Amino acid sequence: LRLWRGTALADVDAPFAGEARQRLAEVFINCVLSGGTTNDLRHLVAEHPLREDVRAALMRALHREGRQSEALAVFAQGRELLADELGVDPSPGLAAAHLEILHAQAPHRGVPAQLTSFVGRDEDLRRVSKWLQENRLVTLIGPGGTGKTRLAVEVGHREPGEVAFVDLSATTDVARALLDGVGVREAGLLTAGAMNVEDRLRAALATRAILLIVDNCEHVIDDAARVLGAVLAACPDVRVLATSREPLGITGETLSPVSALDDEAAVRLFLDRAQAVKPGFTADRDVIADVCRRLDGVALAIELAAARVRSLPINDIAARLDDRFRLLSKGSRTAAPRHRTLHAVVEWSWDLLTDAERDVAARFTVFSGSASLDAATSVTESDVDTLSSLVDKSLVETTGDRYRMLDTIRAFCAAHAPDFGERHARWFLALAQEAEPHLRAYEQVEWLTTLALDHDNLVAAVTWATTHDVGLALELVAALATYYWCRGLRTEAARQADAVLHACSESPPAGREQEYALCLLIAWPVATGDQTRRIRQADTLLASLDGPPRYPIMTMMWGMALGAPENDSQVWHRRHRLLGADPWSKALALVGDGLVARMEGDPAASQDLLRRGAEAFTVVGDRWGAALAFNQLSEVLLAGGDVIGALHHVERACGLLEELGATEDSAEAVAGRAHARLAAGDLDGAKTDFDLALTLAGRAG
Repeated sequence: LRLWRGTALADVDAPFAGEARQRLAEVFINCVLSGGTTNDLRHLVAEHPLREDVRAALMRALHREGRQSEALAVFAQGRELLADELGVDPSPGLAAAHLEILHAQAPHRGVPAQLTSFVGRDEDLRRVSKWLQENRLVTLIGPGGTGKTRLAVEVGHREPGEVAFVDLSATTDVARALLDGVGVREAGLLTAGAMNVEDRLRAALATRAILLIVDNCEHVIDDAARVLGAVLAACPDVRVLATSREPLGITGETLSPVSALDDEAAVRLFLDRAQAVKPGFTADRDVIADVCRRLDGVALAIELAAARVRSLPINDIAARLDDRFRLLSKGSRTAAPRHRTLHAVVEWSWDLLTDAERDVAARFTVFSGSASLDAATSVTESDVDTLSSLVDKSLVETTGDRYRMLDTIRAFCAAHAPDFGERHARWFLALAQEAEPHLRAYEQVEWLTTLALDHDNLVAAVTWATTHDVGLALELVAALATYYWCRGLRTEAARQADAVLHACSESPPAGREQEYALCLLIAWPVATGDQTRRIRQADTLLASLDGPPRYPIMTMMWGMALGAPENDSQVWHRRHRLLGADPWSKALALVGDGLVARMEGDPAASQDLLRRGAEAFTVVGDRWGAALAFNQLSEVLLAGGDVIGALHHVERACGLLEELGATEDSAEAVAGRAHARLAAGDLDGAKTDFDLALTLAGRAG
């Protein structure tokens, strides 16, 4: 492209020149498609406006630069041109580029990165990838430690299109884990009613072409089979790659056993992992092969044994295995040999630890999922050196700055663990309380990400406290209310709150009245039966407060749960009395009053209040509150005929919601922008936005 100038053979007039010129022009176009800049592609579209491959390339280039609106406009212009000039719709290739850009508006989890190379499963990889092209459900089955998860993740990395990874090991709510795994939030600028989570999941996946990697199904096998079966029946473009120790038992399931590695693959795996901990490691391949055979070719067992070469010669490793297996040969004859071997290797690794390392490994099992360095050292009362030593010895692994334990090792170590549930719960209560004010400020997105990484630990803390210490459980649910609201996990929060209310025997413990009232407000989406008593109870508790609540989100949730009061009612005055003097609460008061003014038919007052509320939330840094205000202000202005003002404010709402990754809220705001563009006479822009709103709403279920 740097060398190309003008038109090929421009000054040559000979019989061959026309055909050669056309061929070279095609070479030039292919070069631009492969490595041209956005400007190169724009010039090419101008020269070849009906070339759909060129138009699709420009759309993707604009999208990579974050210019989604321009990319969608290029599509709209092309669609109109094709209809006018040729009387045809966009080709599948151009339509696919359009859908890629629409789908990319929503968050995508993807599959976890791997820290080690993929060794020894090449044939399995080819087979599973092939079966996934021919079947919609493939289940990798085999005992713990054989490498099912590693194989599934590797398949996911090599799959084209959208892939989502969902680990069920730390949950009992399969549908909720899947919904979170595919990036769907519960939200809504004017909060919608409760919706069944499984219905929501199926609706969100109904039109998506996606591969779901669902890991560790065995401990929730019945629910996993039911939920995934319903998804596969209702969502024709969804494929599932599951891992489990037993089949799901769904019609159409293709089973792919993940068994022991053969000798060659086992030796390659041992050498790869041994050289990672001891660069330059070499040994007689026959000795390594013998060790691997006596480990039955189990991938986890081989990796654990390989980690020992840092401190033991290979012959000592072989000798220790002999001793261990003789001891275990007197165990249960009904247990699978591979299970006995794996247990033996983990126990052998355990025996090689120091007392301090054993203590930390046992205490680490209190974590659900992974843990940060600060959490790991604080909760287990350990130091960085001891934790690092466990990493070196393959008892704990790291991903980025997070620490986690493989399930097989966790199950063994948990048998030696003291009860650290309260210490774990109180540590995560402190984290939630530290985070809460930041979730209403400029650091909102950063802290949402921080808490999301520890979501499984937060759920585990609430679950432990609900059965052991209801006061602590109430504190946790209250401290997490803002997090759950901003992350769009309101049904999950409601279930936790409802369980805590039942654990309290439906009355607040002394000194926890405020937290109990907040639990009542959170629990509404899943509460069943007559809620009159709970409503009166919440009203009485809130009336007894003599000042703003500890968590300002309570005032907003009161309004969401009970609706707008009359201006002169006692409830109205009570709510205003409970609003704090902090900037966030003042912004909330302005927006709340603006919404009431709108409902009462006073657009001038509503505009003024919403505009001031939007500015106040912007100064505070709360994107969700500001987006709510800008969206409502846009609707008021549009109803009054101010189309330009409406467009300006709804654009700001869309930008803020995109920062938050709030798909459902974004759908609502984009639909509002479409109405404003329609009123402005921009039919193409309105059509593009309505298409996008439908896509986002569909993805949100």
